[in-house]
Amino acid sequence: MAKDEGDAEMDDFWKSLDFADDSLGNKADIDPFADPFGAAGSAFEALDAEPPLLVNVPASAQEEMQRKQPIIEKVAGGASLQLHGGLLYISGSAAVRRAAERYAAAVVDRKVNLPGGAVSREDISEDLSDVSVVPAPLKFIEGWRGGEMEKNIEKFGVLAVLCDGEEKDTKGPTFAIMTAAKLTGVVVEADNGKGEWYTGTVLGPVWGGPGRLRILWSADGSVSEVYQNQIRKAKKVALFGPIENRLKAELQLLHEIEESGAQGLSIAHASQRAPPRTLGIEAPLEARIGRRTHSMMANHEEGGHMVALLAATGCKHVIFSKQPREPRFDKHEFRTLLAGTQEQRWLAGNILQFSALARDLAKNEPVPSVPPPPHLLGELVTVNVPSDLMGAVIGPKGIKLRELQIEFGCIIIPYRTFKGEGKREASEEDDLLEMMFQHVRHGANQEVVIFGPVRSRYAAKLRLLKMIETKYNGYFQKPEGDDPAEVDPSVGMGVDKIWLSTDFEPDAGNERGKILGAATRCSVEAAGKLVFISGVKTERRRCKEYLRWVVAWSSMKRNKKYLPHVEHAAFRKDVLLLDVQPMKIWGDKWVRDQMWKMSERRKVWAFFDDWVPPATGEEGGIIDDRRMVIASAEIERHGVESEFAAELRRESRQIVKDLEEWVRDGGKSWWQRQQEKKEKELKSKPVEPEPVSDLPPLSSPNAFAGNLPTPATPAMPLGMALPQTPAGNIPMPATPMPGAGIRPPATPA
Repeated sequence: MAKDEGDAEMDDFWKSLDFADDSLGNKADIDPFADPFGAAGSAFEALDAEPPLLVNVPASAQEEMQRKQPIIEKVAGGASLQLHGGLLYISGSAAVRRAAERYAAAVVDRKVNLPGGAVSREDISEDLSDVSVVPAPLKFIEGWRGGEMEKNIEKFGVLAVLCDGEEKDTKGPTFAIMTAAKLTGVVVEADNGKGEWYTGTVLGPVWGGPGRLRILWSADGSVSEVYQNQIRKAKKVALFGPIENRLKAELQLLHEIEESGAQGLSIAHASQRAPPRTLGIEAPLEARIGRRTHSMMANHEEGGHMVALLAATGCKHVIFSKQPREPRFDKHEFRTLLAGTQEQRWLAGNILQFSALARDLAKNEPVPSVPPPPHLLGELVTVNVPSDLMGAVIGPKGIKLRELQIEFGCIIIPYRTFKGEGKREASEEDDLLEMMFQHVRHGANQEVVIFGPVRSRYAAKLRLLKMIETKYNGYFQKPEGDDPAEVDPSVGMGVDKIWLSTDFEPDAGNERGKILGAATRCSVEAAGKLVFISGVKTERRRCKEYLRWVVAWSSMKRNKKYLPHVEHAAFRKDVLLLDVQPMKIWGDKWVRDQMWKMSERRKVWAFFDDWVPPATGEEGGIIDDRRMVIASAEIERHGVESEFAAELRRESRQIVKDLEEWVRDGGKSWWQRQQEKKEKELKSKPVEPEPVSDLPPLSSPNAFAGNLPTPATPAMPLGMALPQTPAGNIPMPATPMPGAGIRPPATPA
């Protein structure tokens, strides 16, 4: 646009604003959503002290600008855009206007523009962290503008712009005018001499070979020499928006490009730049996997292993690209593209590398015999499982293993196999049962490695220990003593084993263990009389104390002698002491069920302890009243005077109140009380008189009785003789005989 034409446009714009001001009179009454070019006038003046920014939109780009206008307003953070007469008016705060101007310029120019007239990234004074550029083959972007692929990418909340406007800076699709230095590290497409184009990365010029470049092919990682006139630069798709949305859109776009046939382009794209320390993508050279791991991660139903990998590492997404190395029979032929923070990408890459070491074995290759790498020991726990039990752990087609991984958010990998000790002959003095257990304990077993968040992997370890003890009851030897327990001395995470006199769970479920674990921030699993507890040392000590209360309260049947005992209850910060209740309250089964539900919902443990209030009155005697107690680590975290504690008090008192009302109403249920309440309301409600009608309803048998006059007998005309009575006897009609007039059926021949 020429300067004089621009000045004329600006003069017309300000004249229209002045006209609108005169017509409106009061700017305070301006509708902020009104059309700035209609009769309502200057909405921009009411919103901003500064005038709106103007972007010239040529006729060839106006249709695309109208399509992109809503997403630009959203991505820019609330900018207001109006396209009028080839000019795009942008209003909003200063930062919002600048961002929207850059996005609109990218749509118009079809390339990523540097702000402020900068010629290189070093000249940029503001952050450019809101854009990602993805290379794309020419065949893939055919029909991009307005197509389904563009719409699907913008559903992630980003602005997607196809940057093909850079072609006018060169003399055609080739790079004859460009130096090899400018092409080094750029993703290009090269002709293989047969009219087929493949993607690759330019490594640099060929020394002594003018006009030739070394290309690293994305498909297989090989390197070859290609003439410069057989190369064209790959197209680019710019994604503008927040980092989370851009990352999702970028990964989806790379996945679609790989599916279209551009094998290895995602790896080439990630290798163009240094891996970011924050959220971003990376393709480590060492993160390679084989066919078996790839099949488990990428091709399995419902993606169980992939879901577990993302949960265990925190990564946003993982893409696999086939890129075999030399020689061609590479057992680790898939490279990995990881999306997440630096720590998440590092952990995911090492887990995949370890999985490939354990699973992707060549034919006749021995299983690993070395321990896990030292740099991963802080990221895993191990469990030695008897070889006879591995079938139950893995399950048919790996179903059980996948379920365990998804439940705990961990990656579980069977690793080394140990032969163990052989069988020995038994003598007459040997205990055959104990010999069998010794053979199982020290026989063939397999090491199972568990990766994931620290508490999740310890919870998965407890489940495997439970499975072992359930199948081989007595596998873990019970120590001697009145209170048998095996306590881990470590201050941090560890596993304690507690032996009880009775089974902890009433059935095969883990309901008590879940409530106890939630109240103490531990993981709890039980196999018969043996209870496994994992957590830090203070949490395990608290869980062991709560365990006695759970066992005592769960086995109590209206017997005061077996109620739980709480030491120094008045001085504990994790305990709430509530009202004293009589036996008809604390011994009622319904009250215990409601306390159980409250414990499960609130992550606490509610019960009545054996504390006896002081005797009152002249007689004294035995008192059956007992005190309600609520214990939880959450109470200590929030405080006994917090709103959380107040809600627990109100809910527990409501349980007692509901029981008292139930008893007072003669044992009526809540539903019966509601029905009686409704009936009472209906009886007390005044009866409205029915509308009176002139005619009674037709359904009445005497609807018209007494309301209509009796019809009179019609009078005979004078001179007309009455009809005579017929004379003689008139014979009565004969009664027809049965079957008269009916032909009998013919006799069968």
